[in-house]
Amino acid sequence: MSSFMKRRGLAALVTVFAVALSMPGATTSSTSSTLHAAVPVWASDVRSVQDDALVASRSHHRDLAETTVRHEAAVSQAVVNKPSEPTPPATGSKKPASKSGASSGGSVAVPADCNGYSGNQALGCALLSAFGFGLDQMGCLVSLWNRESGWRVNARNPSSGAYGIPQSLPGSKMASVAGDWQTNPVTQIKWGLGYIKGRYKTPCGAWAHSQATGWY
Repeated sequence: MSSFMKRRGLAALVTVFAVALSMPGATTSSTSSTLHAAVPVWASDVRSVQDDALVASRSHHRDLAETTVRHEAAVSQAVVNKPSEPTPPATGSKKPASKSGASSGGSVAVPADCNGYSGNQALGCALLSAFGFGLDQMGCLVSLWNRESGWRVNARNPSSGAYGIPQSLPGSKMASVAGDWQTNPVTQIKWGLGYIKGRYKTPCGAWAHSQATGWY
């Protein structure tokens, strides 16, 4: 029993006893009888208060438990409904970019102006304009690569190891255009025209050097 309830009961007994003594003709024995009669009533009141407190406590704990369950359920649902974050890209696994920048040098359409040529020479004629050369340079280019490789894709110099139509040394330099440099004539011609432009300005400039030195 709580101290509050004890104090409340004691106060009630004192009050009953005082009232009994103040009554006319009250005696000790009669007062004692009155007090004994009041005790069960007081005890009943105390038990009633205790019962009410117990019921209230149980109700409070039940409400608290229900609130906790609802909160945990809401948190679990929020976790389930949380949108998944995008997976960051893997690091360290990306392969370095190829120097060629492409797997194939592709193909090229031969214009009507180049109908006088066939095979790989027609492709060379079609690519002249892409490097800023006019058709007047085609004769020099034909002569230059006739001497170097006969315009054959798989031509290889047994002494130096130079390879392909333009006789790139080494042949792998042509990978700067595309990865199919060993088999694609377009890839080889693109690399050869770029080399000529950078070093000799024009195919005729390269042919003149070749005639003078035997190489270009």
